[in-house]
Formats: sequence, C-alpha cells, structure tokens
Amino acid sequence: MAEATLIPYLECGRVINTHGCRGGIKVEPWADSPADLCRLGHLFLRRGADMLPLTVRRASVMKGQFLLLEVEGVTNMDAASALRGEVLYARRADMPLRKGQYFLADAEGLPVRDGRPGREGQVLGRVAEILIAAITNNFFITLIF
Repeated sequence: MAEATLIPYLECGRVINTHGCRGGIKVEPWADSPADLCRLGHLFLRRGADMLPLTVRRASVMKGQFLLLEVEGVTNMDAASALRGEVLYARRADMPLRKGQYFLADAEGLPVRDGRPGREGQVLGRVAEILIAAITNNFFITLIF
C-alpha cells in the first residue's frame, strides 16, 4: 500500500471505565497486546478534524487484557468518567510493525479477490469495515459489492 494513503492516527482502544478515585481510566485495548500500548507516551482523542494529545503519566496491564492509564490533566473520578466511551488513537509512527505485519485499518478499501478454481483473482468486492469480537478474537469483514 502506498505510504501516502496511510492514515496518520490509528484507533487503539476505548475507555470503558474509571479506575480508582484519582483519575485513572480503564481501557479496552485494540492491539495485539495491551503491553504494546503501555510504551506510548501520548495517546489522542479525536475532536472534529483535530487530534487532542493526552500525555500518559503511567500505564499498566490489568488481568492481561485491559490497560490502566493515568494521563495528565485527569486527576479525579469525574474527569475520568467524562472520558468513558471515548476512542483513543495512537500515532502510526509510534506503532512500528515487523516485516510482514499490517494494521487491519489498512485493509479497508482493498479489493477482495476470489480464490476458487476457475475464478482466481476475480474481484468480489472491497473491504468496507472490519469488526472484531474481542472476547473470541474472531474478526468479520464487511464487503462492498
């Protein structure tokens, strides 16, 4: 995929709850491992066309599947509660991939080709969205025909 077509920010999780009384937030991570997100110094919130940076003061993994964050400026339960339901973003540049790895977001818009004998390569449609069942780690692809 051409570098110019890649989006600069990637969805990386959703705030699902508060944690403690000092402004901690509990995040459902959308990454291979919650630990991948613990290394990030900044996450972002979308505000219209702008990305609002959040400076991560502390990050840890809870029960192997959730991310606990403390971010600058969020110092009490009310401020943390106001973030509930927010989608968090990471800069693509902060999320390096190993050779042969790709972000699911980059598959959107790509053609889906038939692999059946006699139909190899025929375009069936385009990837419209990818839905992930977090509990089972299954994913479902919606095609545009």
